[in-house]
Amino acid sequence: MRFLQILTHVYFVHDNILKIQAAYDTFLAEFPLCYGYWKKYADHEARLGTPEKIVEVYERTVKAVTYSVDIWMHFYTYEMEKFDDPEKTRRYVPSFLFSHSCLTLFFSCRQATMGHPFFR
Repeated sequence: MRFLQILTHVYFVHDNILKIQAAYDTFLAEFPLCYGYWKKYADHEARLGTPEKIVEVYERTVKAVTYSVDIWMHFYTYEMEKFDDPEKTRRYVPSFLFSHSCLTLFFSCRQATMGHPFFR
């Protein structure tokens, strides 16, 4: 229960990135499979941090919850919107995700709407 109180407090600490990082780092060290909190952490970094720190959070996220399609999609989308470099993004995506037919369909739709050559 203590962790949830800390994370709830984070929502009210709008401008102190160090406190936000400490809260998420502590919580996610104990509960690394809570992918929704990884996403919230990345969102806080996007609002207050640097692009490098956001990528670092996403890299830690995909290591912790490798099989979460949602997290991979958030990471992929962030990379493509910010860096527009399909080759850089492709190196993160593990080969097992390419065999998932639903994900392939989703990527195909995203490619058509975003115009990025990710699957070439």
